[in-house]
Amino acid sequence: MRRRKGCSTGCWGGWGGAVLPVVWLLLVDIRFFPGQSETHGLFDDWLAHAIYFPALLFGFGMAGSERVLDSFRRGWAAAGLIALASYGVAAGLEWRWPGLAGAPQGLGIVFAGARAVQGWMAVVALIGVAERFWNRDHPWRRTLTEAVFPFYLVHQTIIILVAFYLRRAGLPLWLDALVLIVATVAGCWAFYLIGRRVRWLRPLIGLRPHPVGRPAASGDGRKAAI
Repeated sequence: MRRRKGCSTGCWGGWGGAVLPVVWLLLVDIRFFPGQSETHGLFDDWLAHAIYFPALLFGFGMAGSERVLDSFRRGWAAAGLIALASYGVAAGLEWRWPGLAGAPQGLGIVFAGARAVQGWMAVVALIGVAERFWNRDHPWRRTLTEAVFPFYLVHQTIIILVAFYLRRAGLPLWLDALVLIVATVAGCWAFYLIGRRVRWLRPLIGLRPHPVGRPAASGDGRKAAI
């Protein structure tokens, strides 16, 4: 598929797509909002706004850019190693000083920086792996593509509800994690599979409504399973 050029010939060329978002995240976490946490307030959570709105713009600027995707495709292994190393730093600090309580001065900045680098480098690595090894059509592609947004809508609600009840169960930590992962995946699939069969519910969970009296069709015009 032919991808648009747009900003890919300028700011996103080469490794710009990997580096520029990391620089912005580092500025947000270390320079603009040091030591702050998200509150999830609709209007006054400026830390979240400074992270997620630019992330939307970054994604829009990179979408369809062949140069960006090619750099991710070639550099997925390096990005993955950087993400793992950064995660190791953040996890090690959290393990040694939970919540960074009592940690030596300055380690909060290290923790925030490691999280920022890990977050975006993991995205770069995953996109690179997908471009390098999985950039081909598959019978499941249409279903998985359609399921992405419903998963996004409901996953956090499921996580919170399951975690709330797990707090009272007294299970080992590894079993808590396993139950939470399985329940979240199963719940997301159930939400999507049920919701896609209800015509009036489809638009509410981010799915296109079916034309009345017409079956959905795949990209090449053939009837597709729904």
